[in-house]
Amino acid sequence: MRIKYLAIYLLAGAAFLAVSLWVFLSDGRNARAIRAKYKLGGILLMASAMLTAASCGRPPFVTCYDPVVSNEVVVVDEAGREGEVKSGDILKVIIQGADYPAYRCRITAQPEGGEAFLIQEEDFEVVEG
Repeated sequence: MRIKYLAIYLLAGAAFLAVSLWVFLSDGRNARAIRAKYKLGGILLMASAMLTAASCGRPPFVTCYDPVVSNEVVVVDEAGREGEVKSGDILKVIIQGADYPAYRCRITAQPEGGEAFLIQEEDFEVVEG
């Protein structure tokens, strides 16, 4: 968390504590103190929501945890074709830096204007080397 964000929390929190003490000492009879306490509470809630959403990136995330970077590289070799595979063609799948012991390969087709459908699905395990 940056220093300016921490400063906002500290200043608003100190002001909220001071106004809460003012409300306590007046036994809750001072309307001005109660209004100030509600406003400061709203500022704390708003600052918390805004800083949580704005401090992480785009689109705004609730938490600031960075996703784990994957080192794996997946290459599908179509034997020199331009994206068209015919029945009987062999596809070679290469996974470098595999993160998981097993994978699933799905081949689908989507005709123009239609929905995608599954042609073939295979499960395979990663072999060392």
